[in-house]
Amino acid sequence: MEHPYDPKLKHFFEAIQKEDPLGAVIRTHIYMESYLSDFIEAVIPYPNELENITNSYSRKLELAFALGLDPRFKKPLKALNKIRNEFAHEPETTLSKQKVSALFNAFSAEDKDVVEKIYQSSRLATKRQGKSKLQKRWQTLTSEDQFVLFSLVLRAIIIVATEQGRDETISLESQ
Repeated sequence: MEHPYDPKLKHFFEAIQKEDPLGAVIRTHIYMESYLSDFIEAVIPYPNELENITNSYSRKLELAFALGLDPRFKKPLKALNKIRNEFAHEPETTLSKQKVSALFNAFSAEDKDVVEKIYQSSRLATKRQGKSKLQKRWQTLTSEDQFVLFSLVLRAIIIVATEQGRDETISLESQ
Protein backbone atom coordinates (compact mmCIF):
# COMPACT_ATOMS: atom_id res chain seq x y z
CA MET A 1 0.00 0.00 0.00
CA GLU A 2 2.95 2.38 0.23
CA HIS A 3 3.19 4.91 -2.55
CA PRO A 4 6.39 6.84 -3.30
CA TYR A 5 4.53 10.15 -3.14
CA ASP A 6 2.53 9.24 -0.05
CA PRO A 7 4.52 7.26 2.52
CA LYS A 8 1.82 7.82 5.16
CA LEU A 9 -0.73 5.74 3.24
CA LYS A 10 0.45 2.46 4.72
CA HIS A 11 0.25 3.91 8.22
CA PHE A 12 -3.29 5.20 7.66
CA PHE A 13 -4.45 1.91 6.15
CA GLU A 14 -2.99 -0.22 8.91
CA ALA A 15 -4.22 2.12 11.66
CA ILE A 16 -7.87 1.98 10.62
CA GLN A 17 -7.82 -1.65 9.51
CA LYS A 18 -6.66 -2.98 12.88
CA GLU A 19 -9.32 -1.08 14.84
CA ASP A 20 -12.73 -2.29 15.95
CA PRO A 21 -15.59 -0.45 14.19
CA LEU A 22 -15.71 2.35 16.78
CA GLY A 23 -11.97 2.87 16.54
CA ALA A 24 -11.98 2.75 12.73
CA VAL A 25 -14.73 5.36 12.50
CA ILE A 26 -13.22 7.71 15.09
CA ARG A 27 -9.67 7.32 13.77
CA THR A 28 -10.83 7.89 10.16
CA HIS A 29 -12.70 11.00 11.26
CA ILE A 30 -9.60 12.32 13.05
CA TYR A 31 -7.48 11.74 9.95
CA MET A 32 -10.06 13.37 7.65
CA GLU A 33 -10.23 16.41 9.89
CA SER A 34 -6.44 16.66 9.74
CA TYR A 35 -6.50 16.30 5.94
CA LEU A 36 -9.14 19.04 5.71
CA SER A 37 -6.82 21.29 7.75
CA ASP A 38 -3.99 20.44 5.35
CA PHE A 39 -6.22 21.35 2.38
CA ILE A 40 -7.22 24.66 3.95
CA GLU A 41 -3.61 25.54 4.73
CA ALA A 42 -2.55 24.52 1.21
CA VAL A 43 -5.00 26.79 -0.61
CA ILE A 44 -4.60 29.86 1.57
CA PRO A 45 -1.53 31.79 0.42
CA TYR A 46 -0.65 32.89 3.97
CA PRO A 47 -2.10 30.33 6.39
CA ASN A 48 0.02 31.63 9.25
CA GLU A 49 -2.14 34.75 9.21
CA LEU A 50 -4.99 32.64 10.58
CA GLU A 51 -4.36 32.09 14.26
CA ASN A 52 -6.83 29.24 14.61
CA ILE A 53 -8.46 27.88 11.47
CA THR A 54 -11.16 26.14 13.48
CA ASN A 55 -11.46 23.17 15.76
CA SER A 56 -14.69 21.75 14.40
CA TYR A 57 -14.98 19.20 11.61
CA SER A 58 -18.17 20.85 10.33
CA ARG A 59 -16.55 24.30 10.25
CA LYS A 60 -13.49 22.91 8.47
CA LEU A 61 -15.82 21.33 5.89
CA GLU A 62 -17.57 24.65 5.32
CA LEU A 63 -14.29 26.49 4.99
CA ALA A 64 -12.76 23.85 2.69
CA PHE A 65 -15.73 24.07 0.32
CA ALA A 66 -15.73 27.87 0.47
CA LEU A 67 -12.06 27.73 -0.55
CA GLY A 68 -12.72 25.50 -3.54
CA LEU A 69 -12.85 21.85 -2.49
CA ASP A 70 -14.91 20.15 -5.18
CA PRO A 71 -18.58 20.12 -4.06
CA ARG A 72 -19.00 16.51 -5.14
CA PHE A 73 -17.03 15.52 -2.02
CA LYS A 74 -19.44 17.25 0.36
CA LYS A 75 -21.94 14.40 0.61
CA PRO A 76 -19.46 11.62 1.45
CA LEU A 77 -17.57 13.80 3.93
CA LYS A 78 -20.84 14.72 5.63
CA ALA A 79 -21.90 11.06 5.59
CA LEU A 80 -18.67 10.16 7.37
CA ASN A 81 -19.40 12.85 9.96
CA LYS A 82 -22.89 11.46 10.48
CA ILE A 83 -21.50 7.97 11.13
CA ARG A 84 -18.92 9.40 13.53
CA ASN A 85 -21.60 11.34 15.41
CA GLU A 86 -23.73 8.22 15.75
CA PHE A 87 -20.77 6.34 17.25
CA ALA A 88 -19.90 9.27 19.52
CA HIS A 89 -23.41 9.79 20.87
CA GLU A 90 -25.15 6.41 20.71
CA PRO A 91 -23.34 3.72 22.72
CA GLU A 92 -25.00 0.78 20.97
CA THR A 93 -24.14 1.92 17.45
CA THR A 94 -22.71 -0.63 15.03
CA LEU A 95 -21.16 -0.26 11.62
CA SER A 96 -24.13 -1.74 9.80
CA LYS A 97 -24.46 -2.45 6.10
CA GLN A 98 -27.04 0.34 6.03
CA LYS A 99 -24.59 2.95 7.37
CA VAL A 100 -21.82 1.81 5.05
CA SER A 101 -24.21 1.78 2.07
CA ALA A 102 -25.28 5.33 2.89
CA LEU A 103 -21.62 6.37 2.84
CA PHE A 104 -21.07 4.66 -0.52
CA ASN A 105 -24.25 6.16 -1.98
CA ALA A 106 -22.99 9.63 -1.03
CA PHE A 107 -20.13 9.28 -3.54
CA SER A 108 -20.52 10.63 -7.06
CA ALA A 109 -20.56 8.16 -9.96
CA GLU A 110 -16.98 9.13 -10.76
CA ASP A 111 -15.86 8.45 -7.19
CA LYS A 112 -17.70 5.13 -7.10
CA ASP A 113 -15.37 4.12 -9.96
CA VAL A 114 -12.45 5.22 -7.78
CA VAL A 115 -13.75 2.86 -5.07
CA GLU A 116 -13.41 -0.04 -7.49
CA LYS A 117 -9.92 1.00 -8.60
CA ILE A 118 -8.63 1.47 -5.07
CA TYR A 119 -10.17 -1.84 -4.04
CA GLN A 120 -8.47 -3.70 -6.87
CA SER A 121 -5.10 -2.18 -5.95
CA SER A 122 -5.42 -2.70 -2.18
CA ARG A 123 -4.72 -5.51 0.21
CA LEU A 124 -8.40 -5.56 1.10
CA ALA A 125 -8.93 -7.59 -2.06
CA THR A 126 -6.80 -10.39 -0.63
CA LYS A 127 -7.17 -9.84 3.12
CA ARG A 128 -9.85 -12.41 3.83
CA GLN A 129 -8.99 -15.23 1.46
CA GLY A 130 -5.29 -14.98 0.71
CA LYS A 131 -3.54 -14.01 -2.49
CA SER A 132 -4.66 -17.04 -4.47
CA LYS A 133 -8.38 -16.27 -4.05
CA LEU A 134 -8.85 -12.63 -4.95
CA GLN A 135 -12.31 -11.38 -4.08
CA LYS A 136 -13.53 -9.94 -7.36
CA ARG A 137 -16.06 -7.51 -5.93
CA TRP A 138 -15.67 -5.14 -3.01
CA GLN A 139 -19.36 -5.66 -2.22
CA THR A 140 -18.48 -9.09 -0.80
CA LEU A 141 -16.42 -7.46 1.97
CA THR A 142 -17.69 -7.07 5.52
CA SER A 143 -19.17 -3.72 6.52
CA GLU A 144 -15.98 -2.95 8.42
CA ASP A 145 -13.76 -3.66 5.40
CA GLN A 146 -16.04 -1.66 3.13
CA PHE A 147 -15.74 1.25 5.57
CA VAL A 148 -11.95 0.96 5.40
CA LEU A 149 -12.12 0.98 1.60
CA PHE A 150 -14.37 4.05 1.52
CA SER A 151 -12.06 5.76 4.01
CA LEU A 152 -9.14 5.12 1.66
CA VAL A 153 -11.11 6.76 -1.15
CA LEU A 154 -11.99 9.80 0.97
CA ARG A 155 -8.36 10.10 1.99
CA ALA A 156 -7.19 9.91 -1.63
CA ILE A 157 -9.71 12.56 -2.67
CA ILE A 158 -8.56 15.06 -0.04
CA ILE A 159 -4.85 14.33 -0.57
CA VAL A 160 -5.17 14.94 -4.34
CA ALA A 161 -7.22 18.10 -3.79
CA THR A 162 -4.61 19.35 -1.32
CA GLU A 163 -1.75 18.77 -3.74
CA GLN A 164 -3.66 20.50 -6.53
CA GLY A 165 -4.51 23.39 -4.22
CA ARG A 166 -0.89 23.67 -3.07
CA ASP A 167 0.31 23.74 -6.69
CA GLU A 168 -2.20 26.47 -7.58
CA THR A 169 -1.26 28.53 -4.53
CA ILE A 170 2.45 28.25 -5.34
CA SER A 171 1.68 29.27 -8.91
CA LEU A 172 -0.23 32.35 -7.74
CA GLU A 173 2.51 33.31 -5.29
CA SER A 174 5.17 33.17 -8.01
CA GLN A 175 3.29 35.52 -10.35
